[in-house]
Amino acid sequence: MSFFCTPHTNTTTHGVVQLDSISDDICEYLLKLRKKIKPISAKVGNQNGEYEVVSTIRDVMAYPIETHHPDAIISKIVTEANKEFNYNLTGMIENCALLQYSAPSHGYDWHVDIANGTESLRKISIIINLNDEYEGGEFQMFSDGMSSISFKKGDVIAFSSFLPHRITPITKGERWSLVAWVSGPCFQ
Repeated sequence: MSFFCTPHTNTTTHGVVQLDSISDDICEYLLKLRKKIKPISAKVGNQNGEYEVVSTIRDVMAYPIETHHPDAIISKIVTEANKEFNYNLTGMIENCALLQYSAPSHGYDWHVDIANGTESLRKISIIINLNDEYEGGEFQMFSDGMSSISFKKGDVIAFSSFLPHRITPITKGERWSLVAWVSGPCFQ
């Protein structure tokens, strides 16, 4: 017969953290990166572990950044965010991406950022809003109930990658953001 003891409570935060905004100049710098990148229709995972375009679930164009341009910006954000999360992190093992939601867009329905393969190591997800010229496109998260965040240009959030979240439909204009994921050893 085995006996288990209740472990000490972990004081780690799981949720969303709003961080200091980035400047308009940095937003413009990040937006200019798209001119050097060929966009692709963003995909979603299916039950077979394959990825496919399903615009009724995820209606967005992705611009994968295959260079290290935003690393210094993301590193600073991760350092601040992890003061709250206190996760064991190893760094970014995936490229950041610019995301373009153009109205009318379904946005991105409820999902989590953890999946199979490399994505199974994601611990912190980051979103940087790069513009204001759109309507809709709220970030919603389900953690202790549903909460909504309306972004302004330069707003930055970081959140636990395993929490359900979505981007509501964009009804006017284009919503641009930079997304990144910070990884670490499997949660234990």
